[in-house]
Order: sequence, then structure tokens, then C-alpha cells
Amino acid sequence: MMDSDGVTRFSLGMPEGVPTQQQLTLNNSNGTKALTLSISEQGRGNIALYDAGGALKLHISLQDNGSPVINLQDFDDKVRCAVALQENGSPLLIMSDVNQNPRVVFAVGEDGEPIVELKRKDLT
Repeated sequence: MMDSDGVTRFSLGMPEGVPTQQQLTLNNSNGTKALTLSISEQGRGNIALYDAGGALKLHISLQDNGSPVINLQDFDDKVRCAVALQENGSPLLIMSDVNQNPRVVFAVGEDGEPIVELKRKDLT
């Protein structure tokens, strides 16, 4: 659907080459992708938010086992922070450096005990 200036503001369909995926895309006033709601080929929902230039910044999805994952991406399109539930339902938070190496990990183990990992750059 286009606005009065001929700019595509939203689209609904199936991405080319992926006939089993449905997708709704909302664009900003410049026609740049701002939000995508989609259903994967496996039937799982996904939400993606983009900055004003169309770069992906936030992605919410479900893993194969149904557990949710939230990824935050930096200005170089690298995942810098991830929040997820593990297969056993325990929470997990991973913060990574610019090279996507995990530096800080917070989790709750299967036994309910906290797990904290701090990884120095020189000890990877």
C-alpha cells in the first residue's frame, strides 16, 4: 500500500523464494523498512524493528523448541546483547563485544543456582 506521495508504507505477502513464510512490513515515511512481523517456514512468529536507515536493531523470535529469544544489534549489525530462555526454561543473558565474543553471561542453572561468567578480552 502506498501513501499519497507514492511511497510504499506497508506490504503484506510472502517473501520471494519462501512460499511458506508470511510477512507484514511497515515502512517509515521515506519508504524504509521500520517493522516486520513474520511467520517462519516452521510456523514460528518473528518481530523485527529497524532504525531510520533500515538496519535491523531488535529481533524477537522463537527457537525450534519454542523458547523466546531477543537479540539487540549494534550499528555494525552485530548482535551485542541476547536474552533467551534455555530449553529447560531457565533465563539467559549474554552481552558480547564488538566482535560478538561473549564477555558477560548471566544465567540460572537447572538447579536454580545463579551463573555469572565474566570473560576478559585477553583470556578468550
